[in-house]
This record gives sequence, structure tokens and C-alpha cells, in this order.
Amino acid sequence: MYKYDSFEEYLQLNYFEEFKTRLAEYIEENELDVFSDDVHHKHYDDYDIYEIKVAYVQYTKSQVDKVEFDVYLDAKFVVTDKVYDEKSPWPPVLTRKGRYIYRMKGSFKKGFKGQKQNEMSKIELEEEPERISSGLVPVIKYEELDNYATKFLKFFCPEALETPMKLKLNDILNKNGITYYLAPLEDDVYGKTYFANDKATIYKFDEDDFFSATETEEIEVGPGTILVNFFKHMDRPKGVYRNTIIHECVHWFFHRNYFELRHCLNEEDTSVTCYKSNRTFENIDVEWMEWQARSLAPRILMPKKMAIMKYDELAEEVEELEGADEMTFIEKTNWILKRFAAFFEVSLQSAQIRLKELGKSRFDGVRNYVDGGYIKDFTFKDRFLKKNQTFIISSDELGKLLYTNSFVRESLTSGKLLYINKMLVINNPKYVDCKKYVLTDYALEHVHECALVFNVERFGIDDNGELIRLNFLSSTVNGRKEIKSLDENQLEAMLSSAKIDGSHYEKHKSELPTTFHETLEYHIKCAKRKKIIKGYEDLAFESDVSDKTIRSYKDGLTSPSRINVIKIGLALKLSAPYIIDLLTKADQLMVYTGAENILLYTIIYSYQRVGLEEVCIALMKNHNASVLDFSDTYLKNHGITEKNGVSFSDLFQ
Repeated sequence: MYKYDSFEEYLQLNYFEEFKTRLAEYIEENELDVFSDDVHHKHYDDYDIYEIKVAYVQYTKSQVDKVEFDVYLDAKFVVTDKVYDEKSPWPPVLTRKGRYIYRMKGSFKKGFKGQKQNEMSKIELEEEPERISSGLVPVIKYEELDNYATKFLKFFCPEALETPMKLKLNDILNKNGITYYLAPLEDDVYGKTYFANDKATIYKFDEDDFFSATETEEIEVGPGTILVNFFKHMDRPKGVYRNTIIHECVHWFFHRNYFELRHCLNEEDTSVTCYKSNRTFENIDVEWMEWQARSLAPRILMPKKMAIMKYDELAEEVEELEGADEMTFIEKTNWILKRFAAFFEVSLQSAQIRLKELGKSRFDGVRNYVDGGYIKDFTFKDRFLKKNQTFIISSDELGKLLYTNSFVRESLTSGKLLYINKMLVINNPKYVDCKKYVLTDYALEHVHECALVFNVERFGIDDNGELIRLNFLSSTVNGRKEIKSLDENQLEAMLSSAKIDGSHYEKHKSELPTTFHETLEYHIKCAKRKKIIKGYEDLAFESDVSDKTIRSYKDGLTSPSRINVIKIGLALKLSAPYIIDLLTKADQLMVYTGAENILLYTIIYSYQRVGLEEVCIALMKNHNASVLDFSDTYLKNHGITEKNGVSFSDLFQ
């Protein structure tokens, strides 16, 4: 028996012929509108319906076992038009599309049929019905976000849909009776919107100096009042502040009924508080409203058509600059990005994400913030990446691969693959400077030649804890994961160009002694010569292993622990093959099983030649410092304190 993923799929497979027949009848009665920019009349000689797709279903009535609903159909046509080009010996074939509503009723047991009155009608392609959940929350799919941003702007600032512009927030707020204040909100709160009368504590400030807030006062606030966390925005770009304001306006525009209902049921429920993005909520309605507000705000600040128009303008402008011929592609890309962000007054990160969403793949390679820092900018062949593909893989995602993919493990262990610049790249001197352990300039300009490609999919967690494809009504934001799978065909082709004989380890491994204590002494001498450390006391300070313990290892008096070998290797800024060599000689090599072992391997591959301090900072942010057993003295001496971050423990959940 066939299993359907959705009611839309059920209708598509079982009622296609009925849709096609009714659509043809509608066209015969009303004619097909073929008007477009290149056809200035509505005449055509013939047409053919070559595709009908059920976009979505809107229920209109449900009573006992009877159901009525509207089916939104996207149809594509091939149109032949002799009048369009009379000189052509063959009539040109044009493609057209339209969106139609087909009204149906019936029951799930007996089937459905079209309603007799007005059963088929045509609507604008961008016209969407307002779909609301049982909790009065709009039901918005990812692909509908731009349409909802358009709805917002049609109400608040319709001129922003006609010409590219920076939204004038004060005008928008004043025009719609919305007031805002800077306020001393909780540390992880960015903004707060009131839907009913209440009292709030705000900052006093000089209107000529927006960020001069000093004293606070308590005031009466009414519906449509927005509070913005002063301390979360005072040291950040103004674009972050503007994003927060629009975020709160989204709540006011799309979610007001939800919160007014809550206030009706509980008078103390007067506002919505917006936390930073990694916060989760017990109430799934609030969780989805936060997702909607976070997703819609940048689309409102940078409307789709206007953003593309501005990008096209800047892309032409950069090519006409004096000295443009001497600029690299990456430099031109950053030039466009900075001016695009400045024009719409948004953050560079928000601008980059938006341009990538709009299909401008050149921005995949610039300003990528991964694992707490920016990686080097890169570029690649145009249109090389398909939709939902990337070269970049974070440390925790690398850990998942080490846990699940033996091919990657073996390739990293053998040295055919290297993890550099948050990418898995081919070990080849053309692409990797093994002395510095960085990508060559050529590699950064031709990443498609040397880096593996990953497929990105978003999933949700069902009630049984199993992965399911994301459903925006039943899965939670916390349950969504980005699953990155390898393009296996590309991997095999890439590995054929690996040249491990040219790697630093392969060139020098014959020089290494056969015992652990002699190899450790060899690396210490090399580190002193390269001025990485001054001596044993310095190594003790950098490795969190005592001077006495290190000397006992060097003299062969004691056997080292696994953790100490890794900490010393990282402090000496060794690359992964050398650290694994030390572990092997110390009889401490790990197997690729268990969360802790995978995490240790991930650390070794992720933080080659950078020093232990950077590793410690990353682990403290991720609440995993205990895996390397850092001492309080080490943390104090290096000024490292625990900070909030994304947890490595998510690797195996």
C-alpha cells in the first residue's frame, strides 16, 4: 500500500486528471493569459498543459466526516503564437505559468469532488492564503518567507517594494503607533514587545546621543511598546539594533492575536520576550514565532526583488572602478558585500546570508564565521555548488564524520585528507603549504579543485526521537539539525590527486626516533629552535603538564597518559600525524568509538599547529574543557573563563 507524505501528495497522485480536465475547461471559457514583458497581446494559437502541481491545501470547513477545502494549483503551459513572430517559419514556443484555486469537498472514506459553484479560479502567483494554527500562529513554510515579508512591507512601508532603500524605522513605528525604548533587560534577552498595558523600566537618554543612557525610570506602557536591550546593542553594529526592532514589529504584526488571546485568559500575560537564538522554549507556539521573527526580519530589511536589484547595481559598479582589473574576485566580492550591507544598514553577516539565500553563490566564500572565528576567504568555480551544498564543515560536524564515515577516518589517518580552513582538502603541495599548514593562494582561489563537497539537509525529531524531514508544525527548533553528508563520487575523484609523499610528516618521519621519550625530546628541540617554546618551564606553562612530569617522560622514567600526550603535542603546535605518532609510540592510540575518543580525535584534527590555549578557549565555550582535564592554575594563568556556546555534546545526541 502506498504511503503518502502529505495530503498534497495524495491529491497530486489521485486527482491529477480531474485537475487537468477542470483547468482545461476553465481556460476554454476564460482564455489563457499569456501577457508578459515580451508578449504585448493575449492572442495565442494553441496551448498545452505540461505540468500541474499541488502547492498546498487550505481547509475551509470541517464537520463530522465532511471536509471542504481549496487546492492551490501551480500550472505551467506551452503556448504557440504565430502572431508573435510572423517572419519565423515555425511558430515560437513560449512557456507560461499560473496559480489556480480548485474548490473541493467530500470525505476521506468516499473521496472528493469539485464544488459546482466557482470550482476553479485564477489568482496572482504571489497571493497566499492566511493559514493559522490552532494556537493562532501563522503557518509559514521556509519557501513562503519572502511572501510574508512582502505582506509586512505592504502594510508598513509599501515604497520599499518599489525601489531599493534603507527602511526608515522611526517613520514606520510612528506611523503605526509603535513606541520603543532602551531598557535594562536580562543578559540573554534582545527585545521585548508588549501587547497589553503594563509597567516597564527604561533608560533615560539624550535624544542627540542615542547611546548615552545613564539613569532608569519606571513608566506606564501600552500595547505596541517595544523594549530593546541597551547593553546587547551598544557595542554592536547599528544593523543588529535595526534587526531587533523589525523582529519585534514582526511579533506585533503577525502574532498579536496569539498574545492578546493569552492576555484574555491571563491578565498577567502582557508581553513576549525575545531571547538570543540558541534559547529553546517549553511552548512550541512561542518557539515557532521566534523562528518566524528571526527569519522574516532580514527579509524585510532586504526585500527580495529590491535586494537583487541593488546587488546587480553594485556588481556592475565594482567592475567600473579605477583599478578594478587589479582587484581579485574575493576583493570585489567583499567590496560589494560591504556596500550592500551599508546601503540597507544591516550587519555584514546578515547581508552575506541574505545574498546567499538569493542565489549569489560568490558570497559562500567570504566572511564565514565557524567555530568562534572567521576563516580565510575563498572562491570557486561559478555554479559549482548545487543548492544546499557547502565546502565548510565545523569541528562538531567533523566529529560526526569521524564517528560515522570510515572512509574519511582512513583518509585523514593516511594523510590523503587534511582539515584546514574548516574544510577537508586534498593533501597536495599545489593546494597546501605544509610548512605553515595553510591553503595556498591558488587553493583559496580554486577551492572546487581541492575541497570536499557536503550536502546539507534540515531535519526534525519526531515524538519517538527519530529523525524526520522538517515539519514546521510538529518538530521543534531545537530538534532541527543540519545533516552534512559527503558527495561520495566527488570524494573518490578527489583522493586520486592526493600526494602524501610531499607532506611535511612523510618527508620527516624517517628522522623520528622509534621510542616515545626520544621522539618527545626530538619535538622539544625542534620547538625551541622554531622559538615556539623557550624551554621545559615554558612548555609546562603552555601544556598544563608539570615540568617534572615532562622531564620524566623525556627521560623514559614514566609512561605518559593519553591526555598529557595530546596536550603536549598541541602545545608544541604539532600537526595531527605527529600527535598520532606520539600516541602510537606511547601505546595510547585510541579507537574511533565512544564519544570521548571521537572528541579527542576531533580536537587533534581541528586544532593543528595553533597551540593548546586556543583549544582550551574553544572547549570552555562549548562546556567541554573537562575532556582535557585543564587545571585551575592553567585557566587562571591564561585568563580563560567559561563562556556560552554550542555544545560538543550535541555530537552524539
